[in-house]
Amino acid sequence: RGNLSRSFISGWKVWTLLDQQQNPILHVYLRNGRTEAFRIFNQSYVPGGLGVAINDELPSMKGKFGEPAFILEEPGIKPLLASQQSAMVAKNYVYPVSQVSFQLVRSGPNSPQIHSLLLFRYL
Repeated sequence: RGNLSRSFISGWKVWTLLDQQQNPILHVYLRNGRTEAFRIFNQSYVPGGLGVAINDELPSMKGKFGEPAFILEEPGIKPLLASQQSAMVAKNYVYPVSQVSFQLVRSGPNSPQIHSLLLFRYL
């Protein structure tokens, strides 16, 4: 349950499901009337068979998926929680064959943790 918002970004229609504190739970990306990807921020929407969870650390993710095909920097993402003041620096570990990307964020000296994941159609 939550609130829906809609936005248009670079030719994409993006629906966002927000929780009661207005934090994102899920983004749905549509182009040309087709769902192309889901960005998941809440564990309850992560597929059970994926084998990793939101907040898992980097070694756990790599243990399941191995080395990514490539890594994309994503500086200055908005904080997930309204209580977080500053922007975070994130990296996206992309696995095109598995049609998944993991956005990892480091908080302090610990290993980076999965902040969100993107399930996408391989074009």
